[in-house]
Amino acid sequence: MLNLNTVGNIALMLILTLMLVFALAFILRHFKKIVPQFPGSLQVLGGTSLGSKSKVVLIEAYNTRLLVGVTDSQIQTLYVFNKDSQSLTETK
Repeated sequence: MLNLNTVGNIALMLILTLMLVFALAFILRHFKKIVPQFPGSLQVLGGTSLGSKSKVVLIEAYNTRLLVGVTDSQIQTLYVFNKDSQSLTETK
């Protein structure tokens, strides 16, 4: 039989376990923000949805910004922004 003391211990352990899970999730999320970005790494700078299955995403790779269109079956480069010359080149 479960008495009041056993139920209290189970509830306390459950609360402590949940607090530990949330604390670890908070620490990992904070740690992810402070991890340094290495030169030449790939970064997603932004994006927007154009419909239920397509979006436009701005990414940066090796000092070059790319505007790409993404669908379920295809990824296509729309524009290439050269970070050094600040020029805009349209790809076909």
